[in-house]
Amino acid sequence: MTEHGSSGESPPRAELLIGCGRSMVKKWRLKGREAWSGLVTLDINPDHHPDVVWDLTKLPLPFADDAFDEIHAYEVLEHTGKQGDYRFFFAQFSEFWRILRPEGVLIATCPSPRSVWAWGDPSHTRLVQKENLVFLDQSIYTRDVGKTAMSDFRYLYRADFATIHLQEDDETLSFVVRAIKPERSRSARKTTAAPPTVKKPASCAAFLAQYQARFRDRHSNWDLSNLGAVQSGGADKPVEAKLKEMYL
Repeated sequence: MTEHGSSGESPPRAELLIGCGRSMVKKWRLKGREAWSGLVTLDINPDHHPDVVWDLTKLPLPFADDAFDEIHAYEVLEHTGKQGDYRFFFAQFSEFWRILRPEGVLIATCPSPRSVWAWGDPSHTRLVQKENLVFLDQSIYTRDVGKTAMSDFRYLYRADFATIHLQEDDETLSFVVRAIKPERSRSARKTTAAPPTVKKPASCAAFLAQYQARFRDRHSNWDLSNLGAVQSGGADKPVEAKLKEMYL
């Protein structure tokens, strides 16, 4: 498929409506941008006559980098991906980030987890919660990883969004996130050394040999004659057997 949104010196404004169905209503409007500008519509169903027929679970999306100023996703993200599939979650938002221009926005509405329709609709395959947005912001990783219980997904997620609007009631979660380009983690990645590679011992015996060598280096004046057995439950047990219990 031919890509939309090819680059230019001063590209005209462009906006993308995904999962449009038969509605072309701009439900969420930024100040001064009340009407659509350069609208491109996308839907999986050709009967709705969108500009682009596409399944949103198929990545990458058929658009060039930095193609749009706004992406609108009304009641559609919950129909894509699966609950707990974090790789798709980050891959999808990375695609939104890729096709947004710097400072471009993703405007989305989803069922609130409190809504009876969150799982009442049989076509909903996941929930999008406000807490998920934390993991799209590189500055929060920098601030919280290693200091809180926050999971670190930066090994597979390189995009960067800042949440600029968040609203939730008993029926709907609405949010607006802005694409930060370049992402704020780039300089940190350039200056952070890669962690050392730890070679895994081929066997318990090899593990014991490595341990003995390190122990001798650090405690050369210690007696190692009893290192061949460890005390467990009141009875001596060979280290080889004990290590198998612990590591195999």
